[in-house]
Amino acid sequence: LRIKLPCGECISGQTITKDDMEHVTYNSNSKKAYVSGFDREIYEICPNSCNKIDVAWRAPFKTRWIKTLECDPNIMIVQCFNGGLYKVDLEASRILNQIKQTPEAIWSVVQKGNSLITVGESSQIYEYSVGNINDDSLIPRISSSIYVQRPDGSSYAKRVVAYNQRFLAGQADGRLIAFDRRGSSTVGKANEAIRDIAFDEANNVAYLCTERGTVCRFSPEDGSV
Repeated sequence: LRIKLPCGECISGQTITKDDMEHVTYNSNSKKAYVSGFDREIYEICPNSCNKIDVAWRAPFKTRWIKTLECDPNIMIVQCFNGGLYKVDLEASRILNQIKQTPEAIWSVVQKGNSLITVGESSQIYEYSVGNINDDSLIPRISSSIYVQRPDGSSYAKRVVAYNQRFLAGQADGRLIAFDRRGSSTVGKANEAIRDIAFDEANNVAYLCTERGTVCRFSPEDGSV
């Protein structure tokens, strides 16, 4: 919404983000405005109509706060929900610098016997084993180890399910990963970020839901969607 003060005149633009919108910023020198949201895309918008002009930058994670520098409007500072701050060259669409000292988040867990298999922001897939109860704290003793490496750590895994003695993980870049302790590989690709996965043991098929609301059926064996 663009509200003109003090008369209160309001202009409502088109729907821009494909998920929650988080922040809008305006640069008084360049006269350009941008919005950010959960779909990981930074959009340039028209300050007069509030409509989308183009995607200015694609962030690696969901975005929260953005700001272009008044002294150099081509430089944007982006805060992401992975705990990172990114300094971005908008014209070149590349990261100039970043600060991230927060732990890599776990996004999804599946049980494997007495162990837990976890996927998330890390390029490693971890196994957590639950041991005996600590007599003093009454908290289970938990040990962790690297279960396997994801085939590509450029994105992050959002969901994991068990299937046929192996596991399936869906990533934010739309890729489907199959893995066990022997290794991991990409078995399919959706055109959108994967939100959730379910496996139908009776028919040996899996279902995925994307962040844009698309539900697909795919074969874990050949990756056909």
